[in-house]
Amino acid sequence: MEESRQQAEEVWNKAKEALLKSEKHRIYQDYISSLKADALLENRLILFAPTELVRSKIEHDLDLQIKEALREASGKELEYLLSVSRDSSAKQGAGVRDQLTHLDPQARFDNFVSGTATAFAHAAAVSVSENPGEGYNPLFIYGNSGLGKTHLLNAIGNEVVSSQPEKKVYYVTSEEFTNEFIESVKENRGLAFNRKYRSFDVLLIDDIQFLAAGNRVETQESFFNTFNALYGERKQVVVTSDVPPRQLGGMKERMITRFEQGLTVDVQPPEKETRVAILRMKAAQSRLKIDIPDSVIDFIADQVTDNIRELEGALLRVIALTNLNHQSATVSLAGQALQDYFTGEVQVGPREIIAAVASYFRLAPADLLSSKRVKEVASARQIAMYICREMTGLPLANIGQAFGGRDHTTVIHACQKISEEMTEKRMVYDQVSAITVRLRRQI
Repeated sequence: MEESRQQAEEVWNKAKEALLKSEKHRIYQDYISSLKADALLENRLILFAPTELVRSKIEHDLDLQIKEALREASGKELEYLLSVSRDSSAKQGAGVRDQLTHLDPQARFDNFVSGTATAFAHAAAVSVSENPGEGYNPLFIYGNSGLGKTHLLNAIGNEVVSSQPEKKVYYVTSEEFTNEFIESVKENRGLAFNRKYRSFDVLLIDDIQFLAAGNRVETQESFFNTFNALYGERKQVVVTSDVPPRQLGGMKERMITRFEQGLTVDVQPPEKETRVAILRMKAAQSRLKIDIPDSVIDFIADQVTDNIRELEGALLRVIALTNLNHQSATVSLAGQALQDYFTGEVQVGPREIIAAVASYFRLAPADLLSSKRVKEVASARQIAMYICREMTGLPLANIGQAFGGRDHTTVIHACQKISEEMTEKRMVYDQVSAITVRLRRQI
Protein backbone atom coordinates (compact mmCIF):
# COMPACT_ATOMS: atom_id res chain seq x y z
CA MET A 1 0.00 0.00 0.00
CA GLU A 2 2.92 2.31 0.78
CA GLU A 3 4.36 1.67 -2.69
CA SER A 4 0.95 2.45 -4.22
CA ARG A 5 0.80 5.76 -2.34
CA GLN A 6 4.33 6.68 -3.40
CA GLN A 7 3.50 5.98 -7.05
CA ALA A 8 0.29 7.99 -6.72
CA GLU A 9 2.17 10.94 -5.27
CA GLU A 10 4.76 10.86 -8.06
CA VAL A 11 2.11 10.87 -10.79
CA TRP A 12 -0.03 13.50 -9.08
CA ASN A 13 2.93 15.80 -8.39
CA LYS A 14 3.82 15.83 -12.09
CA ALA A 15 0.21 16.43 -13.10
CA LYS A 16 -0.24 19.11 -10.45
CA GLU A 17 2.90 20.94 -11.56
CA ALA A 18 1.58 21.10 -15.13
CA LEU A 19 -1.82 22.34 -13.97
CA LEU A 20 -0.34 25.04 -11.76
CA LYS A 21 1.88 26.32 -14.56
CA SER A 22 -1.16 27.03 -16.72
CA GLU A 23 -2.25 30.66 -16.57
CA LYS A 24 -5.90 29.75 -17.14
CA HIS A 25 -5.86 27.60 -14.00
CA ARG A 26 -4.40 30.32 -11.78
CA ILE A 27 -7.72 31.01 -10.05
CA TYR A 28 -7.91 27.31 -9.09
CA GLN A 29 -4.38 27.00 -7.75
CA ASP A 30 -5.45 26.77 -4.10
CA TYR A 31 -7.96 24.03 -4.94
CA ILE A 32 -5.47 22.05 -7.02
CA SER A 33 -2.76 22.35 -4.36
CA SER A 34 -5.14 21.10 -1.66
CA LEU A 35 -5.71 17.72 -3.34
CA LYS A 36 -3.76 14.79 -1.88
CA ALA A 37 -2.88 11.56 -3.69
CA ASP A 38 -3.72 8.42 -1.70
CA ALA A 39 -3.24 5.41 -3.98
CA LEU A 40 -2.68 4.27 -7.57
CA LEU A 41 -4.80 1.19 -8.29
CA GLU A 42 -4.31 -0.17 -11.83
CA ASN A 43 -5.64 2.66 -14.04
CA ARG A 44 -7.24 4.74 -11.33
CA LEU A 45 -5.69 7.43 -9.12
CA ILE A 46 -7.33 7.98 -5.73
CA LEU A 47 -7.35 11.63 -4.66
CA PHE A 48 -8.69 13.30 -1.53
CA ALA A 49 -10.13 16.83 -1.31
CA PRO A 50 -10.21 18.74 2.00
CA THR A 51 -13.92 19.68 1.73
CA GLU A 52 -17.04 18.76 -0.20
CA LEU A 53 -17.01 22.21 -1.78
CA VAL A 54 -13.52 21.67 -3.20
CA ARG A 55 -14.52 18.24 -4.52
CA SER A 56 -17.62 19.53 -6.33
CA LYS A 57 -15.83 22.54 -7.85
CA ILE A 58 -12.89 20.43 -9.08
CA GLU A 59 -15.15 17.84 -10.70
CA HIS A 60 -17.37 20.48 -12.28
CA ASP A 61 -14.70 22.90 -13.55
CA LEU A 62 -11.50 20.87 -14.01
CA ASP A 63 -12.45 17.29 -14.80
CA LEU A 64 -11.11 17.19 -18.38
CA GLN A 65 -8.02 19.22 -17.52
CA ILE A 66 -7.06 16.86 -14.69
CA LYS A 67 -7.53 13.81 -16.91
CA GLU A 68 -5.31 15.38 -19.58
CA ALA A 69 -2.63 16.26 -17.01
CA LEU A 70 -2.72 12.70 -15.62
CA ARG A 71 -2.36 11.23 -19.11
CA GLU A 72 0.71 13.37 -19.78
CA ALA A 73 2.21 12.64 -16.36
CA SER A 74 1.73 8.86 -16.52
CA GLY A 75 1.96 8.21 -20.24
CA LYS A 76 -1.35 6.36 -20.28
CA GLU A 77 -5.08 6.87 -19.79
CA LEU A 78 -5.77 7.34 -16.09
CA GLU A 79 -9.12 7.80 -14.40
CA TYR A 80 -9.26 9.49 -11.03
CA LEU A 81 -11.57 9.09 -8.05
CA LEU A 82 -11.96 12.22 -5.93
CA SER A 83 -13.32 11.81 -2.41
CA VAL A 84 -13.56 14.10 0.60
CA SER A 85 -10.72 13.60 3.07
CA ARG A 86 -11.47 11.34 5.98
CA ASP A 87 -10.46 14.20 8.28
CA SER A 88 -12.72 16.74 6.57
CA SER A 89 -15.57 16.61 9.06
CA ALA A 90 -13.25 17.54 11.89
CA LYS A 91 -11.61 20.26 9.83
CA GLN A 92 -14.88 21.77 8.67
CA GLY A 93 -16.06 21.91 12.25
CA ALA A 94 -13.04 24.05 13.07
CA GLY A 95 -14.23 27.05 11.08
CA VAL A 96 -11.81 26.59 8.19
CA ARG A 97 -12.64 28.88 5.28
CA ASP A 98 -12.86 27.48 1.79
CA GLN A 99 -9.58 27.99 -0.05
CA LEU A 100 -11.00 29.31 -3.32
CA THR A 101 -14.18 31.17 -2.35
CA HIS A 102 -13.09 32.20 1.20
CA LEU A 103 -16.59 31.23 2.34
CA ASP A 104 -17.33 29.83 5.77
CA PRO A 105 -18.90 26.43 4.87
CA GLN A 106 -20.80 26.37 8.17
CA ALA A 107 -22.77 29.56 7.44
CA ARG A 108 -25.88 28.42 5.55
CA PHE A 109 -29.50 29.45 5.25
CA ASP A 110 -30.67 26.28 7.00
CA ASN A 111 -28.86 27.25 10.22
CA PHE A 112 -29.73 30.94 10.16
CA VAL A 113 -32.58 31.52 12.60
CA SER A 114 -34.74 34.21 11.05
CA GLY A 115 -37.40 36.17 12.90
CA THR A 116 -39.40 39.34 12.41
CA ALA A 117 -36.29 41.51 12.79
CA THR A 118 -34.39 39.76 9.99
CA ALA A 119 -37.21 38.45 7.79
CA PHE A 120 -36.78 41.02 5.00
CA ALA A 121 -32.99 40.72 4.90
CA HIS A 122 -33.23 36.91 4.93
CA ALA A 123 -35.80 36.86 2.12
CA ALA A 124 -33.71 39.24 0.01
CA ALA A 125 -30.59 37.14 0.56
CA VAL A 126 -32.38 33.95 -0.48
CA SER A 127 -33.74 35.68 -3.58
CA VAL A 128 -30.27 36.88 -4.59
CA SER A 129 -28.80 33.39 -4.11
CA GLU A 130 -31.44 31.90 -6.41
CA ASN A 131 -31.03 34.48 -9.20
CA PRO A 132 -27.68 36.26 -8.78
CA GLY A 133 -27.38 39.39 -10.89
CA GLU A 134 -31.01 39.30 -12.00
CA GLY A 135 -32.89 41.20 -9.30
CA TYR A 136 -31.57 42.99 -6.26
CA ASN A 137 -28.19 44.20 -7.47
CA PRO A 138 -26.40 45.36 -5.47
CA LEU A 139 -27.86 44.02 -2.24
CA PHE A 140 -26.77 46.21 0.69
CA ILE A 141 -27.27 44.71 4.18
CA TYR A 142 -26.64 46.93 7.19
CA GLY A 143 -26.99 46.73 10.97
CA ASN A 144 -25.01 46.64 14.19
CA SER A 145 -22.23 44.11 14.67
CA GLY A 146 -23.21 40.67 15.90
CA LEU A 147 -26.66 40.45 14.29
CA GLY A 148 -25.94 37.97 11.48
CA LYS A 149 -24.87 40.06 8.46
CA THR A 150 -21.75 38.00 7.82
CA HIS A 151 -23.73 34.78 8.20
CA LEU A 152 -26.19 35.92 5.52
CA LEU A 153 -23.36 36.99 3.24
CA ASN A 154 -21.71 33.57 3.48
CA ALA A 155 -25.04 31.77 3.18
CA ILE A 156 -25.67 33.51 -0.16
CA GLY A 157 -22.29 32.34 -1.43
CA ASN A 158 -22.68 28.77 -0.20
CA GLU A 159 -26.12 28.46 -1.78
CA VAL A 160 -24.87 29.73 -5.16
CA VAL A 161 -21.88 27.36 -5.07
CA SER A 162 -24.18 24.45 -4.23
CA SER A 163 -26.96 25.14 -6.73
CA GLN A 164 -24.96 26.82 -9.51
CA PRO A 165 -21.40 25.41 -9.28
CA GLU A 166 -20.45 26.91 -12.64
CA LYS A 167 -20.53 30.40 -11.06
CA LYS A 168 -17.42 31.83 -9.44
CA VAL A 169 -18.11 33.15 -5.94
CA TYR A 170 -15.78 35.13 -3.68
CA TYR A 171 -16.09 36.49 -0.13
CA VAL A 172 -13.73 39.22 1.09
CA THR A 173 -13.69 41.82 3.85
CA SER A 174 -13.06 45.41 2.80
CA GLU A 175 -9.89 45.29 4.89
CA GLU A 176 -8.62 42.30 2.91
CA PHE A 177 -9.59 43.98 -0.36
CA THR A 178 -7.64 47.07 0.67
CA ASN A 179 -4.54 45.12 1.71
CA GLU A 180 -4.59 43.10 -1.51
CA PHE A 181 -4.96 46.25 -3.58
CA ILE A 182 -2.01 47.91 -1.83
CA GLU A 183 0.15 44.82 -2.42
CA SER A 184 -0.81 44.78 -6.10
CA VAL A 185 0.30 48.40 -6.44
CA LYS A 186 3.61 47.74 -4.66
CA GLU A 187 4.36 44.72 -6.85
CA ASN A 188 3.03 46.24 -10.07
CA ARG A 189 0.30 43.60 -10.37
CA GLY A 190 -2.63 45.95 -10.97
CA LEU A 191 -3.83 44.11 -14.08
CA ALA A 192 -3.81 40.76 -12.29
CA PHE A 193 -5.75 42.28 -9.38
CA ASN A 194 -8.40 43.70 -11.71
CA ARG A 195 -8.61 40.47 -13.69
CA LYS A 196 -9.13 38.46 -10.52
CA TYR A 197 -11.94 40.57 -9.06
CA ARG A 198 -13.73 41.06 -12.36
CA SER A 199 -13.81 37.31 -13.02
CA PHE A 200 -16.28 36.60 -10.21
CA ASP A 201 -19.98 36.05 -10.85
CA VAL A 202 -20.84 36.83 -7.24
CA LEU A 203 -18.69 39.18 -5.15
CA LEU A 204 -19.49 39.36 -1.43
CA ILE A 205 -17.75 42.18 0.43
CA ASP A 206 -18.05 42.48 4.21
CA ASP A 207 -17.81 45.60 6.42
CA ILE A 208 -17.65 48.14 3.59
CA GLN A 209 -17.54 50.96 6.17
CA PHE A 210 -13.79 50.36 6.54
CA LEU A 211 -13.32 51.25 2.89
CA ALA A 212 -14.84 54.63 3.71
CA ALA A 213 -12.58 55.18 6.73
CA GLY A 214 -9.28 57.01 6.44
CA ASN A 215 -7.74 58.32 3.25
CA ARG A 216 -8.41 55.38 0.93
CA VAL A 217 -9.14 57.27 -2.26
CA GLU A 218 -7.25 54.89 -4.56
CA THR A 219 -8.80 51.79 -2.99
CA GLN A 220 -12.27 53.29 -3.31
CA GLU A 221 -11.55 54.09 -6.94
CA SER A 222 -10.46 50.49 -7.55
CA PHE A 223 -13.59 49.13 -5.91
CA PHE A 224 -15.77 51.58 -7.83
CA ASN A 225 -14.29 50.40 -11.14
CA THR A 226 -14.61 46.75 -10.09
CA PHE A 227 -18.23 47.30 -9.10
CA ASN A 228 -19.04 48.98 -12.41
CA ALA A 229 -17.39 46.19 -14.39
CA LEU A 230 -19.33 43.48 -12.52
CA TYR A 231 -22.61 45.36 -12.61
CA GLY A 232 -22.24 46.03 -16.32
CA GLU A 233 -21.97 42.28 -16.93
CA ARG A 234 -24.99 41.58 -14.69
CA LYS A 235 -22.85 39.94 -12.04
CA GLN A 236 -24.03 40.05 -8.43
CA VAL A 237 -22.52 42.27 -5.73
CA VAL A 238 -23.58 41.97 -2.08
CA VAL A 239 -22.26 44.38 0.55
CA THR A 240 -22.59 44.60 4.33
CA SER A 241 -22.07 47.63 6.55
CA ASP A 242 -22.78 48.77 10.08
CA VAL A 243 -24.64 51.83 8.71
CA PRO A 244 -26.86 52.57 5.67
CA PRO A 245 -25.19 53.97 2.52
CA ARG A 246 -25.95 57.64 3.30
CA GLN A 247 -24.10 57.36 6.63
CA LEU A 248 -20.87 56.01 5.14
CA GLY A 249 -18.68 58.92 6.09
CA GLY A 250 -15.71 59.24 3.75
CA MET A 251 -17.33 57.28 0.91
CA LYS A 252 -17.54 59.08 -2.45
CA GLU A 253 -21.02 60.21 -3.50
CA ARG A 254 -20.95 58.22 -6.73
CA MET A 255 -20.30 55.00 -4.80
CA ILE A 256 -23.15 55.75 -2.39
CA THR A 257 -25.40 56.32 -5.40
CA ARG A 258 -24.41 52.92 -6.81
CA PHE A 259 -25.29 51.25 -3.50
CA GLU A 260 -28.67 52.97 -3.37
CA GLN A 261 -29.62 51.90 -6.89
CA GLY A 262 -30.06 48.34 -5.60
CA LEU A 263 -31.90 47.05 -2.53
CA THR A 264 -30.97 48.21 0.98
CA VAL A 265 -32.14 46.07 3.91
CA ASP A 266 -31.37 46.19 7.61
CA VAL A 267 -31.05 43.62 10.36
CA GLN A 268 -32.37 44.47 13.81
CA PRO A 269 -31.80 42.88 17.25
CA PRO A 270 -33.77 39.61 17.50
CA GLU A 271 -37.07 39.47 19.38
CA LYS A 272 -37.51 37.10 22.35
CA GLU A 273 -38.87 34.16 20.31
CA THR A 274 -35.91 34.33 17.91
CA ARG A 275 -33.40 34.58 20.77
CA VAL A 276 -34.88 31.45 22.32
CA ALA A 277 -34.75 29.62 18.98
CA ILE A 278 -31.10 30.64 18.46
CA LEU A 279 -30.15 29.42 21.93
CA ARG A 280 -31.89 26.08 21.41
CA MET A 281 -30.12 25.56 18.09
CA LYS A 282 -26.72 26.48 19.53
CA ALA A 283 -27.26 24.23 22.54
CA ALA A 284 -28.14 21.32 20.25
CA GLN A 285 -25.00 21.97 18.18
CA SER A 286 -22.69 22.03 21.20
CA ARG A 287 -20.22 19.17 21.01
CA LEU A 288 -20.66 18.54 24.75
CA LYS A 289 -24.34 17.64 24.22
CA ILE A 290 -25.36 19.05 27.60
CA ASP A 291 -29.10 19.29 28.18
CA ILE A 292 -30.12 22.92 28.71
CA PRO A 293 -33.67 23.16 30.17
CA ASP A 294 -36.18 25.64 28.77
CA SER A 295 -36.06 27.61 32.00
CA VAL A 296 -32.33 28.24 31.53
CA ILE A 297 -32.79 29.11 27.85
CA ASP A 298 -35.51 31.55 28.85
CA PHE A 299 -33.30 33.09 31.54
CA ILE A 300 -30.42 33.72 29.09
CA ALA A 301 -32.79 35.10 26.44
CA ASP A 302 -34.11 37.62 28.97
CA GLN A 303 -30.59 38.76 29.88
CA VAL A 304 -29.27 39.34 26.32
CA THR A 305 -31.52 41.31 24.02
CA ASP A 306 -29.39 43.19 21.50
CA ASN A 307 -26.64 40.96 20.14
CA ILE A 308 -26.55 37.39 18.85
CA ARG A 309 -22.82 37.11 19.50
CA GLU A 310 -23.34 38.01 23.18
CA LEU A 311 -26.20 35.54 23.28
CA GLU A 312 -23.91 32.74 22.11
CA GLY A 313 -21.19 33.88 24.53
CA ALA A 314 -23.59 33.74 27.46
CA LEU A 315 -24.70 30.22 26.50
CA LEU A 316 -21.08 29.13 26.27
CA ARG A 317 -20.45 30.40 29.81
CA VAL A 318 -23.37 28.35 31.12
CA ILE A 319 -22.36 25.19 29.22
CA ALA A 320 -18.75 25.58 30.34
CA LEU A 321 -19.58 25.94 34.04
CA THR A 322 -22.08 23.08 33.84
CA ASN A 323 -19.44 20.80 32.36
CA LEU A 324 -16.60 21.91 34.63
CA ASN A 325 -18.72 21.53 37.80
CA HIS A 326 -20.26 18.23 36.63
CA GLN A 327 -23.68 19.65 37.45
CA SER A 328 -27.01 19.90 35.70
CA ALA A 329 -27.83 23.21 34.08
CA THR A 330 -30.16 25.24 36.30
CA VAL A 331 -31.24 28.86 36.47
CA SER A 332 -29.20 29.21 39.66
CA LEU A 333 -26.07 27.90 37.98
CA ALA A 334 -26.73 30.12 34.95
CA GLY A 335 -26.97 33.12 37.25
CA GLN A 336 -23.64 32.13 38.79
CA ALA A 337 -22.01 31.72 35.37
CA LEU A 338 -23.29 35.09 34.20
CA GLN A 339 -22.68 37.15 37.32
CA ASP A 340 -21.03 40.43 36.30
CA TYR A 341 -21.57 39.40 32.68
CA PHE A 342 -24.34 41.96 32.32
CA THR A 343 -23.66 44.98 34.45
CA GLY A 344 -25.35 47.70 32.45
CA GLU A 345 -23.85 49.40 29.43
CA VAL A 346 -20.09 48.89 29.52
CA GLN A 347 -18.03 50.85 27.01
CA VAL A 348 -14.71 49.09 26.60
CA GLY A 349 -12.32 48.93 23.66
CA PRO A 350 -9.36 46.78 22.58
CA ARG A 351 -6.86 49.08 24.30
CA GLU A 352 -8.48 48.61 27.72
CA ILE A 353 -8.85 44.87 27.18
CA ILE A 354 -5.23 44.44 26.08
CA ALA A 355 -4.06 46.39 29.13
CA ALA A 356 -6.23 44.34 31.50
CA VAL A 357 -5.13 40.98 30.05
CA ALA A 358 -1.46 42.02 30.05
CA SER A 359 -1.74 43.12 33.68
CA TYR A 360 -3.46 39.86 34.71
CA PHE A 361 -0.71 37.74 33.15
CA ARG A 362 2.06 40.17 34.22
CA LEU A 363 3.04 40.96 30.67
CA ALA A 364 3.56 44.23 28.82
CA PRO A 365 0.72 45.29 26.49
CA ALA A 366 3.32 45.40 23.70
CA ASP A 367 3.83 41.64 24.12
CA LEU A 368 0.25 40.99 22.99
CA LEU A 369 0.77 43.12 19.89
CA SER A 370 4.11 41.55 19.03
CA SER A 371 4.91 38.45 16.98
CA LYS A 372 6.13 36.54 20.04
CA ARG A 373 4.89 32.94 20.01
CA VAL A 374 6.02 31.70 23.40
CA LYS A 375 3.16 29.84 25.05
CA GLU A 376 2.43 32.36 27.79
CA VAL A 377 2.20 35.31 25.39
CA ALA A 378 0.28 33.41 22.69
CA SER A 379 -2.30 32.18 25.21
CA ALA A 380 -2.77 35.64 26.71
CA ARG A 381 -3.12 37.15 23.24
CA GLN A 382 -5.81 34.62 22.29
CA ILE A 383 -7.72 35.31 25.51
CA ALA A 384 -7.55 39.05 24.81
CA MET A 385 -8.90 38.49 21.30
CA TYR A 386 -11.72 36.34 22.66
CA ILE A 387 -12.69 38.98 25.22
CA CYS A 388 -12.60 41.68 22.51
CA ARG A 389 -14.95 39.58 20.43
CA GLU A 390 -17.20 39.05 23.45
CA MET A 391 -17.27 42.56 24.89
CA THR A 392 -16.78 45.06 22.08
CA GLY A 393 -18.92 43.86 19.18
CA LEU A 394 -16.17 44.98 16.80
CA PRO A 395 -15.84 43.19 13.45
CA LEU A 396 -13.06 40.61 13.21
CA ALA A 397 -10.99 42.78 10.89
CA ASN A 398 -10.99 45.61 13.43
CA ILE A 399 -9.95 43.30 16.25
CA GLY A 400 -7.13 41.94 14.13
CA GLN A 401 -5.91 45.47 13.39
CA ALA A 402 -5.92 46.27 17.11
CA PHE A 403 -3.54 43.35 17.70
CA GLY A 404 -0.74 44.57 15.49
CA GLY A 405 -2.48 44.26 12.14
CA ARG A 406 -3.32 40.56 12.31
CA ASP A 407 -5.63 38.89 9.83
CA HIS A 408 -9.26 38.22 10.79
CA THR A 409 -8.66 34.45 10.42
CA THR A 410 -6.19 34.68 13.32
CA VAL A 411 -8.96 36.19 15.44
CA ILE A 412 -11.38 33.42 14.40
CA HIS A 413 -8.86 30.76 15.42
CA ALA A 414 -8.20 32.44 18.78
CA CYS A 415 -11.90 32.76 19.60
CA GLN A 416 -12.64 29.15 18.69
CA LYS A 417 -9.65 27.88 20.67
CA ILE A 418 -10.57 29.80 23.83
CA SER A 419 -14.26 28.85 23.47
CA GLU A 420 -13.32 25.17 23.43
CA GLU A 421 -10.80 25.45 26.26
CA MET A 422 -13.28 27.30 28.48
CA THR A 423 -15.56 24.23 28.45
CA GLU A 424 -12.72 21.82 29.25
CA LYS A 425 -10.14 23.66 31.35
CA ARG A 426 -11.14 25.25 34.63
CA MET A 427 -8.06 27.46 34.57
CA VAL A 428 -8.99 29.06 31.22
CA TYR A 429 -12.60 29.54 32.33
CA ASP A 430 -11.46 31.22 35.54
CA GLN A 431 -8.95 33.42 33.70
CA VAL A 432 -11.52 34.72 31.22
CA SER A 433 -14.11 35.23 33.97
CA ALA A 434 -11.69 37.06 36.26
CA ILE A 435 -10.51 39.43 33.53
CA THR A 436 -14.02 40.27 32.30
CA VAL A 437 -15.18 40.86 35.88
CA ARG A 438 -12.21 43.16 36.44
CA LEU A 439 -13.00 45.08 33.24
CA ARG A 440 -16.67 45.51 34.06
CA ARG A 441 -16.06 46.63 37.63
CA GLN A 442 -13.38 49.21 36.86
CA ILE A 443 -15.39 51.03 34.21
